Amino acid sequence: MTSPPVLILYDIELQGEAVCFDSVGSGYYTVSEGTRPALHYYRRSGNSPGIVG
Repeated sequence: MTSPPVLILYDIELQGEAVCFDSVGSGYYTVSEGTRPALHYYRRSGNSPGIVG
């Protein structure tokens, strides 16, 4: 990492299970345990997090 850390907004997930960066480095996904959990996407550029799917 060549730059200082930046705080970002995120959605609280009670059983956060996994994180994965997207293929172009624009952000990352998180998903929780459970039946039909929401897939959350966080953009690197900084706006509020979005939910995919």
